[in-house]
Amino acid sequence: MNRILFIIGASGRTGRECVREALRRGWTVRAPVRRPEGAFSPHASLEVLQGDILDAGSLEQAMEGATAALSCIGHAPDSPAALTAPGAANLIAAMKKHGVTRLACVTGCLIGHPREHLRGIYRLPFEFGEKMKAMLADRREQERLIMASGLDWTIVRPPRLTNGPAKGRYATGPDLRIGTFSSISRADLAYCLLDCLENPDTVGKAFAIRY
Repeated sequence: MNRILFIIGASGRTGRECVREALRRGWTVRAPVRRPEGAFSPHASLEVLQGDILDAGSLEQAMEGATAALSCIGHAPDSPAALTAPGAANLIAAMKKHGVTRLACVTGCLIGHPREHLRGIYRLPFEFGEKMKAMLADRREQERLIMASGLDWTIVRPPRLTNGPAKGRYATGPDLRIGTFSSISRADLAYCLLDCLENPDTVGKAFAIRY
């Protein structure tokens, strides 16, 4: 059976690692991106389409036939503060329209991880400046929408992301302590996300990840 993984945010640094890992595991990957021309090297199991997380119609069209969805969308310096929550609403609507129920999503340890398990720099008040406040509120609303969606969701909350190679070992958990020097490579995060999608025991769970 051909498994099709719909990845939003596929052209970002984390998204690219998820595309690689999904292809390595035998998934067909469908990646809607704003500028598809030259976004990825050609691959027989990779479908690159025109799409935008804020364009509900493009997501609905691209979602047809998908088996599962993965959201790696995040704020870029030039992106609007209201991005991940309206994007989540569009993604959820597209999934429900086509009967796709499995969703994994990356947010961050500052979003929903319990404050008592944060240490060092992560205990500082990050909500300074209007745009930062708006972006954090956007992320929290993204999580709320996903948790209330009725889908088979999993949320993974990493600390600082690195571009190093995968180590093949990491810790996860809802009570994981996250400190100033906590990190995870995007390659290992991608491995964890694909494991989550393939493991029904992670449905309905949100947890942090780190080395």
